[in-house]
Amino acid sequence: MSKKTSIILVCLAVIVLGIILVVAHNAGPGGSLGGYTNPNGSMGSNGSTKNTTPAPVQVVQTAAGQSPNGFPSGVPIEAGATIVSNFSALTAGTQQQSAEEFISKVSLAQNFTLYQAWLKKGDWTVTNTVNTATQKILFASLGKNNLTIHIYIASDGKVHVSITNFTTV
Repeated sequence: MSKKTSIILVCLAVIVLGIILVVAHNAGPGGSLGGYTNPNGSMGSNGSTKNTTPAPVQVVQTAAGQSPNGFPSGVPIEAGATIVSNFSALTAGTQQQSAEEFISKVSLAQNFTLYQAWLKKGDWTVTNTVNTATQKILFASLGKNNLTIHIYIASDGKVHVSITNFTTV
């Protein structure tokens, strides 16, 4: 894989993670994120005077030890790991995102090998990978599921594993 492709994939993964963190942070437990509403009919950013309300996002925080709604079954989560984030989000009834992130006690390489084997055993199609010294990313699909497994060294120096599934419902 070329360096340019790797950089593009890393940027895409960072954007996805950023969206996840913003949604999780802004929604709170059981919260709902609404969109921009222009109640007075003033001109919006697209030049329209029509009221604009994007589809709301329903975010549901999930307790540690439980899989978020829509999370693929059987995804290996390290026993005793510290859960950093665990939630599902549904947008206008068409797209579901479920995500879990934890701090791992094993290396980037060990996690990468584990998840590669799990995906292969489960008949997932690995569509792309990123494999650098500080992060490893697996992109995979199975049916309506699109899974991203991002294994990285966080700013605290610890290995984090972030698993995000997108499904069309």
